[in-house]
Amino acid sequence: MYIQMFSVHGLLRGSNFELGRDADTGGQIRYVVEMAKQLAEHDEVEGVDLFTRMIEDGDVDDTYREEIERLSDKARIIRVPCGEPRYERKELLWPWLDEFVENVIAFNEDHGNEPTALHGHYADAGYVARKLAEHYQKPLIFTGHSLGKPKLDYLLEQDWSHERANEILHIDHRIEQEQETLNAADLVICSTTHERDEQYGQYETPRTPLVVPPGTDLNRFYPPAAGETYETRLTEDIRRFLTDPDKPWLLAVARPDRRKNLQGLVRAFGSSPELREKANLVIVAGNRDAIGDLPDNEQQVFTELLMLQDEYNLYGQLALPKTHDSETEIPDLYRYVAVHEGIFINSAFIELFGLTAIESAACGLPFVATQEGGPTDIVANCCCGLTINTSQNEEIQNALLKLLNDRAQWRKFAESGPACVKHHYSWETHCQRYVEEIHRLLEQPAKVTPATGEGPGGGAEPLAAAPA
Repeated sequence: MYIQMFSVHGLLRGSNFELGRDADTGGQIRYVVEMAKQLAEHDEVEGVDLFTRMIEDGDVDDTYREEIERLSDKARIIRVPCGEPRYERKELLWPWLDEFVENVIAFNEDHGNEPTALHGHYADAGYVARKLAEHYQKPLIFTGHSLGKPKLDYLLEQDWSHERANEILHIDHRIEQEQETLNAADLVICSTTHERDEQYGQYETPRTPLVVPPGTDLNRFYPPAAGETYETRLTEDIRRFLTDPDKPWLLAVARPDRRKNLQGLVRAFGSSPELREKANLVIVAGNRDAIGDLPDNEQQVFTELLMLQDEYNLYGQLALPKTHDSETEIPDLYRYVAVHEGIFINSAFIELFGLTAIESAACGLPFVATQEGGPTDIVANCCCGLTINTSQNEEIQNALLKLLNDRAQWRKFAESGPACVKHHYSWETHCQRYVEEIHRLLEQPAKVTPATGEGPGGGAEPLAAAPA
């Protein structure tokens, strides 16, 4: 098998991921790169090429302009031009996706490639993979990662107008293209039963999405070894924030996005004298040089966090480090917090999968997480944490205090997590299921939508660029 995968937007490279740099450089980046590398290791896979957009921009690293980046002997990242060479947010790329498709075809012709199957990640790459599946008459696989209809529902709850969502995010067009890709897809892969039922359930899905949880890099995420302290530059930085840094840490790792409910977490902590007596709160929210340089929504989140710190007088009890290395320091941070019998907390209102909960559990660190989404599946499979209604401060407080006070329960979760994550959430398990599904697809003609010649704008005028 020779698999071609597509992830068009964001800053995508094989290592040193810039996760949290912006809204387009989130968990999908790690997912697709790890999947490409791990899938290529399967005995029945000849090679995996992950196609993304070539970026030539003085504001980003030169890595993103290299045409071919080798991930392993059988896996590569291929970068092709698409629109302006500068880095652009995903909503501005729709008018140029046909150019991306043409450049992939040209690359394949130059190198004598013909894919066995094509897999698009997110709405934009779903469009690309769909057009290429039509061209090659090969099976189409789609993973949405997040979908436009739930996104629109959330924006309307946040007092956006439908017109504003279209002007800035082209939301109706995105939803239309998601539906077209779902109609054409031979296989739709999602991560959790909640995502399948609540997210994809808002669309017409000719084929029920298949739940195949992504894997976790167990070479990075593993439990503490006896006698190791896992102190790093990051832990030293965090300790400087805290008056009594030896108390257990309540650790959150999330982008500074309103949906992550970091403000609610600070309110829950700040308003509980017992929590403040027993633990410190540590929030690792992306990387920043200065809050004023962040996008408006992230500035607002940080501003509210600092105002809450002042309101509850959390100086010496709340740490908000400015920088971290997601590749090396975050795994050691999980282990450091586990050694000191702390807790990982995912306070998001909804978490489609919950990768950070799995990572913390693999490191022997029990978690408290939202009951809306993937963490419910994780708890059912691994018995390594608690799920709660994170919109209720009292539930956050009670769950954290339960694990802080009940050390037998804490140890049970800490011991269960690593073994169960290895069984349920390894890349080996994920890739074996993936290969089995491709075998199934190859035994029947690929279902593809006849090419119409229409571009991503649906054959009408090209989409106007959204305002920056």
